[in-house]
Amino acid sequence: MLKEHSDTAQRDRMHKASEHLPLILSLAFGLQQVAACISSIIVIPFVVSSQLCAASQTYNIRSRLTSLALIISGFSTIIQTQLGMRLPLLQGPSYTFLPIVHTYLTRNQSNCNYIFTNNSLSNSEYEDKLAAIAGNLMASSAIPLLAGATGFVGAIRRFVGPITVATMLFLVMYSTTNIAIQYMSLHWFSLITRVGLQGQLGTGMDMVQEGSPYHSGKYLIAFAFTWALCLLCTIADLTPANSTVRLDRDGLFSKISNAQWIFFPTLDSFGKRKFDAGLIVGCSVAAISTVIETIGTYYAAAEVSQEPIPPSHALNRGMIVEGIGTFLAGFFAVGSGICTFSGNVGIMEITKIATRSMMVAAGLLLILIGFITKIAMIFATIPDPLIGAVVATSSATVMGIALANLEQVDMSLTRNKTVLGWSLMAGIAIPKYIDEYPIKTGNEAIDEIVRGFMSLPMFVGPMFAFILDNTVSGASRKQRGFRDDEELTGNDSVYRFPKRVMRCLNRIPIVRSLPFIPGSETSRGS
Repeated sequence: MLKEHSDTAQRDRMHKASEHLPLILSLAFGLQQVAACISSIIVIPFVVSSQLCAASQTYNIRSRLTSLALIISGFSTIIQTQLGMRLPLLQGPSYTFLPIVHTYLTRNQSNCNYIFTNNSLSNSEYEDKLAAIAGNLMASSAIPLLAGATGFVGAIRRFVGPITVATMLFLVMYSTTNIAIQYMSLHWFSLITRVGLQGQLGTGMDMVQEGSPYHSGKYLIAFAFTWALCLLCTIADLTPANSTVRLDRDGLFSKISNAQWIFFPTLDSFGKRKFDAGLIVGCSVAAISTVIETIGTYYAAAEVSQEPIPPSHALNRGMIVEGIGTFLAGFFAVGSGICTFSGNVGIMEITKIATRSMMVAAGLLLILIGFITKIAMIFATIPDPLIGAVVATSSATVMGIALANLEQVDMSLTRNKTVLGWSLMAGIAIPKYIDEYPIKTGNEAIDEIVRGFMSLPMFVGPMFAFILDNTVSGASRKQRGFRDDEELTGNDSVYRFPKRVMRCLNRIPIVRSLPFIPGSETSRGS
């Protein structure tokens, strides 16, 4: 009995954030994290570049955006892990911004079928669109920055429950279904990728040892297999010359061979940043949704890595880093804001490795890959139908994570089921109604703002969930899924800076009083 208990404890033993792994192990487990996330990171550059109607420049733009996305993701990961939450959290382009960017790029584009034809806009037009996306991302980064710097995140965490987080996550992924269908419908090869990825999530994966490279890299392996199948069809000339699954479209092979080895980001890419009234509303809503989503991810990461519940100063600091990442993504025109990848939290649970050194290694690997231009160009050859499969699979996975947020909610209560049901229904129905019957107040500016907010499922649904969950009686905080302050026990030193740094910070009264500095809290979890 004692031996069995010892074996179980050994299996469940988690390498925590403050532990230091040997360099080779940090790199190995960091590579696993990269393998699990890289297919999701490159989705945003693919979607944005495909919808710009840039014709022959599409793959050059795609390569550039891919490199930038990898570099910014790696940099944000290191900053978040070392200075932000100080938990091993991997950062990457947020899917929350994807429906917003998709709508902006495709509106009033009847002259350009961005997937099915070779029609293209002039250079100035697609550069203007990228400049507008970049400018509005930079502006929307003020939301997480201010939310963290003012202590707002730490203050509202008592009111943002699992029902609100689940509603938001589900509706964000619901908003991406049209994009997935659009790309997957281009070729049946996408179904191979989709079925392959889904199959590996089934019971067959139980036969694979958890923590093995195959288990944590299953997305990348299935993705690479289908890409290799496309390469075989291209070399053997088994598909028509204009097929969307060919890898030699528009002279891609020659572009790879002629590409420089090293990529150098420039500050003047795509011209002066611009702003669009409709886009700024959408990006602001996406930023607010990301704040809600991230709070849930932070709690999940703390639970998985067997650390105490994050205190307010850590939540505020983590949100500031998210804002910095989104600002940099806008500054360099990546095409989407930055958020914490919830899928990589699951990898930590599988491998039982949750050290900061491992995630710093993952960040460095992402930066290294991003600086190698030829690797980015190889990613640019991935056929569009395969990207549709990745979007579909990622959306399905996050929808599952959304529903998993309800584990701690007492769903036997009619009150909780009603709040969840009404929130989801409102998030789906109201935007459809607004699209079909636009609001007309007589003031065009007000119409644009109201339409911008109320046409977004990711805003309407969580707004209903937040209001109803905090106003409708009939359930205790525990039954609503909240963990009370009495449960905020344990040593929170993992969220604090090293002692030498803390001594320096505590010598400066004005710094000590800031809501994102550990010394500013008198009690843990307040």
